[in-house]
Amino acid sequence: MTRPESDMRARGLFPAHARHALDAALAIGHLVGLSKKHWRDGDARPINVSDIEKARVLMNEALDKMSDAVLNPQPAKENKKALDAYDKHGLIGLLAIGLVEEACEAAEPIALIAEGSKTFDDIREDVEDELSDVRMYHAMIDDSFGIDINTTTLRKNDKTLAKHPEAAEAALNPPRLNDEQIRRSMTSVLTQGKSAK
Repeated sequence: MTRPESDMRARGLFPAHARHALDAALAIGHLVGLSKKHWRDGDARPINVSDIEKARVLMNEALDKMSDAVLNPQPAKENKKALDAYDKHGLIGLLAIGLVEEACEAAEPIALIAEGSKTFDDIREDVEDELSDVRMYHAMIDDSFGIDINTTTLRKNDKTLAKHPEAAEAALNPPRLNDEQIRRSMTSVLTQGKSAK
């Protein structure tokens, strides 16, 4: 995780420049989330120009603070809460930054596939490598906090279904295909089978 010469305590357990970088990323992450919901749900989940401007303000504030932290670095101060977190969980601040970095790097090639400029076969190795990095950070964070990801995933799924009963109903009662849909589906399967031969 760190170079041998790195002294995380001397550099600050969560240095200001790293914290402000994360704040900037979180501002954009919130905007990305709004965009996703609007794309998925349409007018039911609108995204407003005011949302964009708010994210812009938060991001610029974080970047200004980051610039100041880089230009005027402050010596690390003893922070009991931060030291306790470090002793208990390790370099979780670095893991947080790393997770954001790798998630963005994983999303980039996937977006190229989604827009049609690349195919999965074109950049398969890139996608696999970046997703492997994301999974590595997930695993290290799980280990730092003693999280059983399988148990928590099931619990989260239950919470989501309870919050959106219509999704639970749809999962239990998938829509029936009419005759025309069945015919098209079978034609597609047969066509793919012939192409494979």
